[in-house]
Amino acid sequence: MTERAILRLIHKRVEPSGSKKIESRGLFENRSWELKEYKASIDYLVIQYPGGPDAYKYEAKKLSFAPMPWRTFCRWHNGPLFERDEPWRRLYCVVESKSYCRQHKRSIRAIYEYCLGMHAQDALEACKLIDRIDRTEYTVYLTDAGSGRAKVGVTRSFRFLERLSEQAHNLATVLQVTDSLYEARRAEIMVSKAGIATQAKARKLSRLTPSQIAPSLSAIAERASRMLGTEWDHSFVRVLSEATDLVYTTPEFKEDRLAGKSFDLLGYWGGHIVLRSGDAVFHVNASRLMHRDVLLVSQG
Repeated sequence: MTERAILRLIHKRVEPSGSKKIESRGLFENRSWELKEYKASIDYLVIQYPGGPDAYKYEAKKLSFAPMPWRTFCRWHNGPLFERDEPWRRLYCVVESKSYCRQHKRSIRAIYEYCLGMHAQDALEACKLIDRIDRTEYTVYLTDAGSGRAKVGVTRSFRFLERLSEQAHNLATVLQVTDSLYEARRAEIMVSKAGIATQAKARKLSRLTPSQIAPSLSAIAERASRMLGTEWDHSFVRVLSEATDLVYTTPEFKEDRLAGKSFDLLGYWGGHIVLRSGDAVFHVNASRLMHRDVLLVSQG
């Protein structure tokens, strides 16, 4: 017997894979930077059955997708916002909602997402509220966004490497670390408003080598750091996975093409899951599957 299940989380394991020097030869000078590399892999999925709030760890290598229509559920859960937890032990809301249901739209988690997702002054007021509730460490960072541009972002520091694994990037670097969400978000907005970097994700990222990206991203990081009054450490980081090449080289499918079918799960990188059916390999935007009852899971 199979039952519909809500996909709540793709939990990643991120481990160090080495470090090296990036070198760039210029007309008048040669430059080098330190690069720390990490490898991400899918650890497990977290699922929830619509009939109850409990979450479960799901380690299947093959995914069966339910037929359409798929329902979307409230994003709220009782896990801590300011530290790591064991996500399969969470309790999730069971109410259907496009984002947060009426009961949870003023929850700490919803306010945190509002702070990071909005661009108005109200967003900064939400960040101040989070700071009054508790303090944790936040990282302001840059990634390359293609076409010589950079993307600026903010995340909780304990999620920095996982967050990078969720964004397609060739290279990334840290601009600032602070214990204030308000200060981190304000820095992100300042860098964006100054035209130094964008807050928008690249629609299509060209794959380039670190030595091709480092000179331009270095110049952007130095400019942003001067404006913020911080000191950039001239180092870079990137997170790759066994699926990185496949995300670049396979076609992207819309999520509705998965309905009612089963696929081998090959990996995850850059916000996309890579699936295989026979000889066909493709990737799908994982955010279009999250918090929806997309999966069919065998019971008993």
